Amino acid sequence: MSETIFNAGLEVTRWRKELFTQAKNDTYFSRFFGGADSAIQVLTDLKGGKGHKVRFGLKMKIEGSGITGDSTLAGNEVALDTYFQEITLDQLRQGVLSSGKMADKKTLVDFRKEALDSLKIWFAETMERDLVDTLTGATSVAGASGNVSTYSFANNSHTIWNDNGSILTTTPASAMVAADVITPELISAAKARAKLKNPKFRPIRQNGKDYYVMILHPESVHQLKQNATYINAQQYAMPRGSDNPLFTGAIGMWDGVILHEHDQIHVSTINSVNANLNLFLGAQAGVVAFGGDHNWHEETVDRGNKLSISASIIYEMAKCNFNSSDFASMVVPCAATSLY
Repeated sequence: MSETIFNAGLEVTRWRKELFTQAKNDTYFSRFFGGADSAIQVLTDLKGGKGHKVRFGLKMKIEGSGITGDSTLAGNEVALDTYFQEITLDQLRQGVLSSGKMADKKTLVDFRKEALDSLKIWFAETMERDLVDTLTGATSVAGASGNVSTYSFANNSHTIWNDNGSILTTTPASAMVAADVITPELISAAKARAKLKNPKFRPIRQNGKDYYVMILHPESVHQLKQNATYINAQQYAMPRGSDNPLFTGAIGMWDGVILHEHDQIHVSTINSVNANLNLFLGAQAGVVAFGGDHNWHEETVDRGNKLSISASIIYEMAKCNFNSSDFASMVVPCAATSLY
């Protein structure tokens, strides 16, 4: 009787593809992934070839009033503004090691599955922290959790906050107080500022309507849910029957801004006040470039007694930038009661 023996190389390929698919899908921010009209643009230019740099264009709106009637258009056309940004890819690796044949009570296949599950979670969480750091403009981050007691962020020109009911666009480095919490009015002000900036934030268009995205720390969400104006508006806030990923998991919407909650949003201490550095995003706020799927590597160590499994991926994340100014992302610091 003959036995079927599966090719080990096919097994490794299956684990590799499954890791990439699951890690990407388990990333909360994957719902914002897409083309140039999504909050996070995904580039795959290097997946099929060599190279470590990707150059991508920034999509700008056409300005001007156009030509009416039979007036001559020739010679009155407007220039199509095209700008580009370059991103350099790097490699991220992680691995796990079995305890050994005696200590490991599970079969080899079970260990592979455990390795897949653990690596999937690690890559998803690491990439999420990386993206939050990138969009916030992190310049100094302490600790691995993503939440820090002191923090500095780049590009303060794209900051808006609530100063005792007055909306200000200056860096709240020394003036924030405990009363400067998130409000519906602050969300509307952030949207208005996004539409007036130069360049303007392009909205994310879904089903013929324009939206923006705001990602809030759980403390800010808790604060917002105590606001009577916000509570009363939520009954009719979300579009009915929308199955677009942009709305999946959203906690609500205000003034065309879809609100999401994520615990990796940074926490800072500003003027001795606990502050959440919430994110406001338009289309093409950031970019994720992949140099291919995950690689999966297995080898035995300690004279074959232990199995080492490692995985890696070549990728990079960047905040889109135009003329030294953020292209479609804004930090919205809000005072909040610390809940941990």
